[in-house]
Amino acid sequence: MNSAAEGAARGEGAAKLSCDENGMDDGFPYARPSVCELSGDIRIRPKQKTMYLVNPSGAGGFDENGEKQLRPYARKDDFLLPAMVEGKVLLLITNYKPWWVQKYTPVLRKLSSYDPINFDADAGVHCFLAGYLGLYRNRDLIISLHPTRNPRNYTMVDDDRFIRSAYALRRDRPSVLGEVPGMRPQVLIISRGGTRKLLNLEEVAAAAEELGFNVTVAEAGADMPAFAALVNAADVLLAVHASGRTNQIFLPTQVVVLQIVPWGNMDWMATNFYGQPAREMQLRY
Repeated sequence: MNSAAEGAARGEGAAKLSCDENGMDDGFPYARPSVCELSGDIRIRPKQKTMYLVNPSGAGGFDENGEKQLRPYARKDDFLLPAMVEGKVLLLITNYKPWWVQKYTPVLRKLSSYDPINFDADAGVHCFLAGYLGLYRNRDLIISLHPTRNPRNYTMVDDDRFIRSAYALRRDRPSVLGEVPGMRPQVLIISRGGTRKLLNLEEVAAAAEELGFNVTVAEAGADMPAFAALVNAADVLLAVHASGRTNQIFLPTQVVVLQIVPWGNMDWMATNFYGQPAREMQLRY
């Protein structure tokens, strides 16, 4: 037990539990995960997938057995359990995949000074004075204003600035024509090797070249820092509606983004998943 938990065990701070269990996101057809904030004597046993809150006063929020069961992530994916350690964040990751941790190491390092804990394999007991079970989730690529879930009024512009900082992407605005003699604006076309690929990709690239652009065609891969730098260098981003469009988070503000929407009644998804988020990022969609 660390010193923080020892202090809690001596009674320094009453046990508190508050949860946001509103299952639906306002105006969006996805369930939000439940999130609980805890303070007091918190003990986490990853191997048992259990978080204990020593609660001698019998404070509310638990059932008659002194338990509370949550589904911390509604979409059955990786999630993080952040707990506070002397003002810094320690991340506990379920469904731990080494490739995932390696791929997103720059972001994890920006969030925490500590190595993340494999929640599925760690056999120890970790003690804290404060922590969160689950994550506050918003819409895909949109951060909404909310008095409790977003009390500091962060926006997607703030999020993108944080991501660019994590990957050391210094470019924060697109090129200005004429600023550098002979410079041509950069177009990045995100290609796909499977479904929803451009059959006339070569013709599209040639047309952009004729219009005066330098054209790069690339498919997102495992080397996230390298691809992030490639996206950040673009003045125009062109891609078919697909998950690869999430890479627009690496773009400077005011860059032009073009989304090709396939046939099949996909306008709603295209607008809500990437179109409106692009506007929230102050991109020119």
